[in-house]
Formats: sequence, C-alpha cells, structure tokens
Amino acid sequence: MKTPTGSFASTFPRGADFNQLTSAQVEQIMDKLNNRPRKCLGYKTPKQVFFGVDPPVALVS
Repeated sequence: MKTPTGSFASTFPRGADFNQLTSAQVEQIMDKLNNRPRKCLGYKTPKQVFFGVDPPVALVS
C-alpha cells in the first residue's frame, strides 16, 4: 500500500515548484487523495471516515 506521502510524491516530480499550482489543481489533488480507499481505514476513504459516512455495501446474489 502506498502511503499518502507516496501518492503525493508520485503526482509531482522531485523539485516541483508548488507556487505554480492553481487553486483548482490543489482542489483536484486533495479530492484524489481524500477519496482513495485505505486499507488502514477498513477500505474506507479518509473523507468517509472524517464525515462519518458509511460506504454503500455491494450485495452478492
């Protein structure tokens, strides 16, 4: 499993200038990181845990 830091590092090359990022780009990156399921959170996303939202359950027929 990648750590959030690893996910962030894979998005940007080493030495990237973060002063060049727009607000829209920052929002997109935050959305990507906060909506990725994490094993350590029981395969919930950080956003689901923070807001106390239970993910929909897939029913097997």
